Amino acid sequence: MKLTKVNILILSSLILISVLSGGWYLSRQNKTLGLKTQTAQVKEISPQEADTLIKNHKDSGNFTIIDVRTPGEFASGHLAEVTNLNYQSSAFGEELEKLDKNNIYLVYCQTGGRSKKVLDIMKGLGFKEVYGMVGGIAQWSADGLPTVR
Repeated sequence: MKLTKVNILILSSLILISVLSGGWYLSRQNKTLGLKTQTAQVKEISPQEADTLIKNHKDSGNFTIIDVRTPGEFASGHLAEVTNLNYQSSAFGEELEKLDKNNIYLVYCQTGGRSKKVLDIMKGLGFKEVYGMVGGIAQWSADGLPTVR
């Protein structure tokens, strides 16, 4: 069978309609089943961007800074008004589960390795908005931003 331009146009239109209606159907099914269709905002940001995020949200009740270093590392200096959740603790997962997944979180560690892993964990747990500080507190301090002991 020889395909004419009209036949190709009709076939292409049918394929496009099938794809679009299939996406609509899946989206509708997800809503019916209570499945999440909204993607999480999980992003790595620089210490300067983290500083701006902190300043913009410091007075809101839905913003938390999480230091995932050990208590010893935490005692050596940390950001102000921060929660220490030790990534190496056996209770770490349980502590994350207790947090409100609809809040905004800034996560950091010493140099960025652990916090990057925590971002993936939090995304998997369904947290809506999580930021990880690239370079951790080491970069924060190198950039001259304040810490407390």
